[in-house]
Amino acid sequence: MMDGYQKDGSPRFKTFYGKTQKEVKLKLKEYQDALISGVQLDTILYFEDWADTWFEGHRDNIAPTTQESYKYCLKMLKEGFYHRPLTVIRPINIENFLKGMRRDGRSDSYISKARGMLYQIFQKAEANDLVRRNPVRLAEKMRASGTAKRKEAFTTAEVAHLMKVLPDDRMGLSIRL
Repeated sequence: MMDGYQKDGSPRFKTFYGKTQKEVKLKLKEYQDALISGVQLDTILYFEDWADTWFEGHRDNIAPTTQESYKYCLKMLKEGFYHRPLTVIRPINIENFLKGMRRDGRSDSYISKARGMLYQIFQKAEANDLVRRNPVRLAEKMRASGTAKRKEAFTTAEVAHLMKVLPDDRMGLSIRL
């Protein structure tokens, strides 16, 4: 496909490859849609590079302890999407990554945190015209893996008994809080 002219006036061609004609036509359509929507196509930006850029811009908005937990999660995300251009990551890739986390024994809350970070990373990429749409928004959310554990709480009678028997020193007062 010819998509313009070079500086010297000669035509500039863009070539698409695929295993089938249907795949080539799909790539061509995605390219044309991206041109129309203004997405920057000249440079390839890899996930790990954009994730680092996002984190550096986001770190001033979060507490130091949150930064540390984000760093650990970000490391895992970068390993999962290593050397993949942002523009080729699809909702199915997000879903498969999160399912892999579950298979590896990650907790539901950690999977939710990873999905949330992915959402923020791609949301910022979309806002900066690096991707046409956020693939995380289109990926199905995972349901909790098991039944919620029953939480135990003191009854009113147990609380009244504790208040009677707790000492009046620092320890007793801190427990009362």
